[in-house]
Amino acid sequence: MPRPRRDRRHRRLLIAAALSGALLPLSASAQLSRRAVADAGPRHYVITGAEVHIGDGTVLSGASVVLSDGLVAEVGSDPAAPAGATVIEAAGRHVYPGFALALSDLGLAGEDGGEAGDPPPRSRGPEDRPATFSYRYAADSFAADDDRIAARRREGFTSAVSVPGRGIVSGHAAWMNLAPGDPRDAVLSHHAALMVRLETLGFRSFPGSLMGVIAYLKQLFLDAGHYEEAWTLYEEDPGGLARPRYDRTLEPLAAAAAGEQPVLLPANLDKEIRRMVGLAREMGVRPILYGGHEAAPAAGFLAAEDVPILVDLNWPRADPDRDPEATVSLRELRLREEAPAGPSALAAAGVRFAFYRGEGRSGRQGSDLDAVRRAVERGLDPEAAVRAMTSTPAEIFGVADRVGTLAPGKIANLVVSDGDLFGGEGRIETVFVDGVIHHAPPGESAEGAESSGAHR
Repeated sequence: MPRPRRDRRHRRLLIAAALSGALLPLSASAQLSRRAVADAGPRHYVITGAEVHIGDGTVLSGASVVLSDGLVAEVGSDPAAPAGATVIEAAGRHVYPGFALALSDLGLAGEDGGEAGDPPPRSRGPEDRPATFSYRYAADSFAADDDRIAARRREGFTSAVSVPGRGIVSGHAAWMNLAPGDPRDAVLSHHAALMVRLETLGFRSFPGSLMGVIAYLKQLFLDAGHYEEAWTLYEEDPGGLARPRYDRTLEPLAAAAAGEQPVLLPANLDKEIRRMVGLAREMGVRPILYGGHEAAPAAGFLAAEDVPILVDLNWPRADPDRDPEATVSLRELRLREEAPAGPSALAAAGVRFAFYRGEGRSGRQGSDLDAVRRAVERGLDPEAAVRAMTSTPAEIFGVADRVGTLAPGKIANLVVSDGDLFGGEGRIETVFVDGVIHHAPPGESAEGAESSGAHR
């Protein structure tokens, strides 16, 4: 149903404030999920004597972290512990903020991006809104019983940005806490970003080519801007004006078209990065790029444009099923060699970047931590790797006031390991999500679980 439009300007200000975190600060109790409040286990923990990685590059030795009612209460050398708190002796352990998977389909398994009654892909032109599902929100379809969530939690992931599948405009990504229970309690942001794919398959007509899809996107955001202007004029003074027609695909694009909500755009190669930034500027949207295997040559460009990028941890490699006699291009060989060094170049240039795991031609290659460690081996500073897994994705998606660093008042999402996960060979032992403790199964590496999906 259309939302009430009595004061469109006021609604847009509220959208902008919500997306930028500019609403009045929440009280500590307002940040608690229902799960954290209702959990029957201990409500207070003190993790003592650990090497604490704050998530912003700061590391505290021999420090303690106090968790209370699902939130971080205090971090320091000698914090006051709540009466009756469960004490976890962590000498020799490392504590990190919970890791965030910056792009995934977690909780959306089997969800195909369409709805009953969606028009077929045949299209006469932009007015038919082909493959445009801007009215879809991942938060509305999220299933907390997805088996892959528990596997990801064992790898240290406490949050994920889940995006709807299929379509040129797939819908709205949601920042979700990876906790079991009612998925409504897991939502931190239901409008974290708008997902765009340059999808050309399946069309029997317009826009069945890359050029057609790009032209369609430009027209779509022009239409969204005009749609917003028409409704604003009508609501300010409807007398004598024709009432605009409601459009369910344009209505949810208002924030993205105004630059208030980021738009996810694919860009793997250097030329694609530059083209997508140019396209975003032309459309007037705020981009977040994803792909990034050839990001190193574009690092300076991204820094100058202040555009963040999500780097796919499925590093290029030889297809194990390929013809052994087939010729491999020099470009492909270079990409295999240079892609893991890209994050180091991005960090050196001051580009905001985070990690996710794409599909890849040859399937998933070990754990995400293994892939991040490979980037560390290729020059990425370990604390920069920590930031790319914690505070930076939170900043990129506008939830850094709630998660991403270990600071008082933030949600108690954190990871405890028996060694340095990024600069050494540590193993995850314990994960907290919303202050609820999850132990790794005895004798099992917490980061060894497999998963599947287009973005894992």
